[in-house]
Amino acid sequence: MTDYEGLRVPARVKQAIDTLIETLEKKAKEQLVAVVVHGSATRSDYREGTSDVDLVIVLSDDPVSLLEDIGPALQIARSSARIETMILKRAEIPRSADVFPLLYEDIAREGVVLCGESPFVDLKVHEAHRRLRIEQELREARIRHERP
Repeated sequence: MTDYEGLRVPARVKQAIDTLIETLEKKAKEQLVAVVVHGSATRSDYREGTSDVDLVIVLSDDPVSLLEDIGPALQIARSSARIETMILKRAEIPRSADVFPLLYEDIAREGVVLCGESPFVDLKVHEAHRRLRIEQELREARIRHERP
């Protein structure tokens, strides 16, 4: 059973997460680096029935055969408990911090590690990348606001 301190989801969601992690540990074995939950499930704004549970699955490698093996478990988790997953290779996280600076900072700050060790904790995000992403989000918000 996973330690759910800091996770604000119902028992049935916790059970679905446990089942998913058991499958990941069985199928991915040593390739499983971490499972980290973030977003509303770790804050006070999770709403049963409307909120998703955002999980990041970090693998050391992601061969097609492994993705095919875990695919059914990911689909079950999604349909049974609104568990949305992002699969990342450990090596690609630092290289993609320029593209996802705000997301990665959120995961580092509020993420709850359910399995393994989080590769986001010591991740360095450059101020210029953070600024560019914020500017992009502001432009997108303005465009949405200006649409009739």
